[in-house]
Amino acid sequence: MGSNMGFDFANPNASAPAKGAGLSAEQQERMARNKAEALKRKAEREATAAGVGREASSPTAGGGGAGLGGGAGDGALVATLQEFFGYSKFRHEQRDVCEAVLSGRDVCVFWATGSGKSLCYQIPAFHLEKTVLVVSPLISLMNDQVTTINNKVDLGDRASKWQGRPLPPATFLGTAGNAGHEEPALQGLFRLVYVTPEKVASGDFLKRLGALARQGKVALIAIDEAHCVSQWGPDFRPSFFDLKQIRDELPTVPLMALTATAVPRVKQDIQSILQFQDPFVSIGSFDRPNLKISVHRKISMSTDLMKLVDTLLGDPSGSTLVYVPTIKETEQVARFLSDKLPTVSVRFYHGSLALDERDNTHTQFLSGEARIVVATQAFGMGIDKPDIRRVVHYGAPKTFEEYYQQIGRAGRDGGPAVCDMYCADNDFSKYDQEFYTGKLSDTAKAAVKESTSALRAFANNHEGCRRLSILTFFREVPTWGERCGTCDTCLRQKVLSSYVCIYTYTHTHTHTLSITQSHIFIYTYVCIRVRR
Repeated sequence: MGSNMGFDFANPNASAPAKGAGLSAEQQERMARNKAEALKRKAEREATAAGVGREASSPTAGGGGAGLGGGAGDGALVATLQEFFGYSKFRHEQRDVCEAVLSGRDVCVFWATGSGKSLCYQIPAFHLEKTVLVVSPLISLMNDQVTTINNKVDLGDRASKWQGRPLPPATFLGTAGNAGHEEPALQGLFRLVYVTPEKVASGDFLKRLGALARQGKVALIAIDEAHCVSQWGPDFRPSFFDLKQIRDELPTVPLMALTATAVPRVKQDIQSILQFQDPFVSIGSFDRPNLKISVHRKISMSTDLMKLVDTLLGDPSGSTLVYVPTIKETEQVARFLSDKLPTVSVRFYHGSLALDERDNTHTQFLSGEARIVVATQAFGMGIDKPDIRRVVHYGAPKTFEEYYQQIGRAGRDGGPAVCDMYCADNDFSKYDQEFYTGKLSDTAKAAVKESTSALRAFANNHEGCRRLSILTFFREVPTWGERCGTCDTCLRQKVLSSYVCIYTYTHTHTHTLSITQSHIFIYTYVCIRVRR
């Protein structure tokens, strides 16, 4: 495991990517060309970076909330990091991934939500001054990243021009406001081009991208949420599976797969489907030690949600995200919270709302104007807000991966956050219905059923550690043993352990107990049994 983020790599015998071993002639040629270009720019940038900047402890531009810290030493990559993102040091795994890309290798980045994955494809774009294509299903997240990068990065005289006007460094091909950006994007005039997988498959987009690559203007193709390519995963999407065509059309361009939720079988599937060649694989811990995770049995909406109301009245800091399974429940829960918290701005979000309504809610939540958003999974993975202090599930999500992704919205700034799930048995059994699985292949149905069963077992386990259960699902062994000490079951275990100590003491010292002490002991025992 790495010293900063707990990352380890697929090849335990190599702490850095091999510079040429096992690579094709085309890859070695590309590696040499990229290295020469990097050295050429080093002198230009080192003056900017020398003695200036701060350690990267803030969230990355448009990316994960853990930031970039640790020692990376000098060099052209650090100069690029300093110039465009304002940080003077990498965490070493981010640098290793970037160097693998520069050497022409395919890369897999399996890191937890909030670990700064996006910087791994942003840095090569600015370092090589070439286009990086980012493929993602998360439209809201792509819009956020484009806005953040364009507000943060000023290319000045180096900005490309189109029809006499300077272009921003990043664009998303899919919004009405960027309708005129496709042509300059396919001429290599943007550093970062964000698209959906459906866009890649449309018209002659991929062929034109291949032509741009043959001109040496494409540095990398990054595929975010890459677990969606695998039929063994519960989030399989046919449009992602079709991305395997990228390798055929752009054989010399390195590919990068990124995901925060992939079990080992899915990780292997990603590499096979996308035809990765000698990939550099970086695997990070899925543990989120700053999250306090609890599961509660549903009683009634008013009883359950009054606990959240009381919490918000006592501690109004930060933002709150409430996930519910259905459109109807978003409005019901939002109305309840609005009635009980009249001074707090509460919004609801679901896929049936008009696009401008969804955009307004999204913007208000990111700005802090809306303190609470009640949403279906449509508001899911594409939310990059560092100060969400509470994620509440009122009703269970469909799969374990979905649950993990959604609690991953909490505490992206590294601060403490609370994740509560309220559920009942029928929350899980309904997912067997045709409504939820009818359009899935048999393989995908089996994967969803297996994941739903795992989440149900997680919710019904009132003895085992929650964080340990999450890591076990992702086939990871924790470094802290069998008890995290922060989840509801571990905290309950601490109380029960205290009772055992009291009970043992009283049995061996019964003759010394007064009537009052005996009453205190009995009262303590009864309270513990009731709480349990």
